Amino acid sequence: MSDEFQLHIDFRTGKPTVIIGPDVNDGIRAACHATNLGRKSGIEAAFRSAPPRRTVSIDVWTDRFTDGLTAQKIPLIDLESFGFRHEDGFLTTSFLCPLPSGAEASPFLDTENGVVYKLFDLRPGGAMGKKLRFQTRSQGFEIESTDARWSDMVDKFIVLNRGGGHPTELAGISADGGYLIAKQPQAFPFEDFRSDLAAAEAAMCGIVPIGGGLRQHLFVTEIDGIPWLVGDLHERNIMRDMNGQPTIIDALVGEVSLTARRELDWLDAACGEARVFRETGTRPPRWDEAVDDGEL
Repeated sequence: MSDEFQLHIDFRTGKPTVIIGPDVNDGIRAACHATNLGRKSGIEAAFRSAPPRRTVSIDVWTDRFTDGLTAQKIPLIDLESFGFRHEDGFLTTSFLCPLPSGAEASPFLDTENGVVYKLFDLRPGGAMGKKLRFQTRSQGFEIESTDARWSDMVDKFIVLNRGGGHPTELAGISADGGYLIAKQPQAFPFEDFRSDLAAAEAAMCGIVPIGGGLRQHLFVTEIDGIPWLVGDLHERNIMRDMNGQPTIIDALVGEVSLTARRELDWLDAACGEARVFRETGTRPPRWDEAVDDGEL
């Protein structure tokens, strides 16, 4: 790893990290991307080395999985380093400040160090959260929220971070094998939701599809040649970073399939415009025209 991507030591866990405070800049985002890709590959290898879940007990599977993570140099994070304990089926902590939980993760703010840790429940063979999926039908199409697995969640971290949302690091796996842990700089409340949402979408080179009669607000962004849907953009997912810039801290994402692009001209047009926006940094000309909110 080059000096540009130098890892630091997490003040809480003692593990290597990119994010050490609320700072946000392009260098941090690039370092997160390199770290996320390497850790994703390591976790995939650890999963492959573990026995099929149905053939062994949960304790045996967890031991083999965490052994594989250690071999791949994936940070194993002791939850006790955060002061965590389980009480009545819930995680509580004496060190961190719990934030409102979403459908996927339990977030905790480290006020002393200016970072947020998000814990995603990780179970062998089980769903962790949700992702978007574009389904074409004989009578049209549907955008579904469907179960996501751990690899889908890591893809989400990569899309949001790489695309220009809030920096997001795949920090590691809890030492008991039970949680996937993401880490972000501390963010702050938005000032005006509609204008901050528009600015946060532009920061991700996002294009809102026009002409599909969508019943929910989402956009398309291209990451390394692949178009992605980004949705679930409600008020808790739009914040401002320490520089005062609007940013997307979380969302539901899903890859746009070639089938959907072939069958839906308006979606294919949005994907093409997202590619131009990403490559040039300039939004296509039709975005200078008035857009009816009813079509968003």
